[in-house]
Amino acid sequence: MKRKSKVFVWILLIAAVIMAMPSADLFAATGISMSQKSATVNKGESITLKVMKGDKAVSGAVWGSSDSSVATVNSKGQVTGKKKGSAVISAMYDGSVVECVVSVVNKTSDSIVRYNVLMLDCSGSMKGSPMKLAKEAASRFAETVMNADGTNYVAVIAFGNDSEVACGFTTDLKKVKKAISGLEITENTNIKAAFDDAEALLNSVKESGSNVIKNVILCSDGLPRTGDKLEKGEYTKKDHKYYQYANAVVKVDKALKKKDYFIYALGFFHNSKGDSLLFGKQFMKDLASEDKCYIIEKTKDLNAAFESIAQQITSLTLSEQPVVVEKGASKTLKVYKNGVATTGKWSTSKSSVAKITENGVITGVEIGSTVVTVNVNGTMLKSKVEVVAPATTIKLDKSSISLTDKKPSQTLKATVTGEVKDVSWTSSKKSIATVDANGKVTAKKTGKCTITATCNGVSASCSVNVKVADDITDDFVLYKNAAREADGGIVLTECSTWKSGSAWYSDPISTKKGLTIMFEYWAGGGRNNSYGGADGIVLNLAENTGIGADGGGLGFSGYYGVEFDSYPRNSGDPGKKHIAIVSQSISRHLAYVADDRVDDSEWHKVKIVYKNDTLTVYLDSEKVLSQSDITLKDEVYLGLSASTGSGYNKHMFRNFKYSTK
Repeated sequence: MKRKSKVFVWILLIAAVIMAMPSADLFAATGISMSQKSATVNKGESITLKVMKGDKAVSGAVWGSSDSSVATVNSKGQVTGKKKGSAVISAMYDGSVVECVVSVVNKTSDSIVRYNVLMLDCSGSMKGSPMKLAKEAASRFAETVMNADGTNYVAVIAFGNDSEVACGFTTDLKKVKKAISGLEITENTNIKAAFDDAEALLNSVKESGSNVIKNVILCSDGLPRTGDKLEKGEYTKKDHKYYQYANAVVKVDKALKKKDYFIYALGFFHNSKGDSLLFGKQFMKDLASEDKCYIIEKTKDLNAAFESIAQQITSLTLSEQPVVVEKGASKTLKVYKNGVATTGKWSTSKSSVAKITENGVITGVEIGSTVVTVNVNGTMLKSKVEVVAPATTIKLDKSSISLTDKKPSQTLKATVTGEVKDVSWTSSKKSIATVDANGKVTAKKTGKCTITATCNGVSASCSVNVKVADDITDDFVLYKNAAREADGGIVLTECSTWKSGSAWYSDPISTKKGLTIMFEYWAGGGRNNSYGGADGIVLNLAENTGIGADGGGLGFSGYYGVEFDSYPRNSGDPGKKHIAIVSQSISRHLAYVADDRVDDSEWHKVKIVYKNDTLTVYLDSEKVLSQSDITLKDEVYLGLSASTGSGYNKHMFRNFKYSTK
């Protein structure tokens, strides 16, 4: 309390002296002065005044303020702004009084100082319209930034084979525009050299503080392809062939970010495709500071992209605008002032549609529209919010499958999220494999294809590798009464007396590693007095193509064969309907089995395997017959033949396949 009274007495004394003697005479008489006669300080910030004797600062002065609610001063002359207004700061030293009029102002954007390095790609791929539009967009960017509140410096760097500072930091807009206009096309893309030049420019700036913002704005239409390389870093050879150049750029980029420089990355990928486009987008995202990556693929979007960057650098912006959020999902919105993340008070106009927390986490409640508002020190920023239905996602239980003769089909399962559940299935090559409405994939012939499941415009795929014996039914050459059916099968004989027909595959088939034959056959519908129909069908393993004997001969060619005989009255027949392995003639049975299925008017699956000098017959997956000590020639011809006599049947086959493994 005593100290406060003493200070008050000194203030009264100072005032009395000031009233009694003009300050100019006082200063002249004593040689005592204040370091500043007037000063401006932001509210909440401080400056330090000094008492000078000649050109030297002295200590021991007694300080006072005419209005401590506006500005206070401590014993060392540190003046702190309290509220907007003016106050006289006085100091008494050695019987002399000196003063400074201090104006306290609210801190505004006028105190902002921005240093912006604009790096423009001048590589060969920018030639023509892309470069023309890039120059125009960059010039508009410079105009927007340099006309904004505060003090704004812009420097221009051009890069191609190397990097060149086309214009150092300046506040002269005409000089910047002239530098941009004069940029010329070179070759290659040396982004690393441009970053080095940008770092040197920004490091040369001595001005610092929370009001000094340093930005790097990169505009490139491709990946770095020349300059420094770095083997170890963010990327590997698997990412892209130019990974070493990219690693070198990322290294200096990280160094800039550590110095709190902001990196705005504009990927202008008008000339990129495939892996280069994908890697280019990731590369730009990695270079950019948070929420400062811009990707475009069309030249017409250059101006809008540059304008968005200019707005983020100079004003109040949101991390996303307009805002789109799925029902039931959340995302965090951020507010930036002059490109620097700041805080504010958040609200929504319809909390029934979307709600938002004090930290900017917005959650979709119901499908619809609302408006989100953030209040930053009295400045309001609004954005429309759309709450949409959850995006459909689809995932298959398998990314690849293999189909074989043993496992000719598999069923894929699709898991779908979102409000639309209907799934459609397609095959990229139906000749290789088909897929039905339930996702069942069925092999058709050897090859590769892709099965795709689609729901609400979103797709998931599964690669299919088919290794099966191919259906060669369409490749058979027909003889005599044989004819093709509309469904792709082949009729060897119709239900009529004394008919014969055969179908042959024209190329010889190797038997060296074994041979597997598969087909389906149908016989029936005919007449024979006591046995039903006649006569039968035979698979020929022949030395050449052609039709053998009609009637009871079944058209057998005379080498080896497997017969399905429905008229067992011919010479050598066992007296029953039967399946037999025959050689040389249709009546020479090496092995046989009685079986009424040979003409029961049903389709049956036949599989015949030749391996290790043994011939084995399967009917409807059941082993019915086998004979060893059969040595086929290295190559045989395959054919099916059938015939009728006084009795008759219709004989057909389909889906004929073979494998030589």
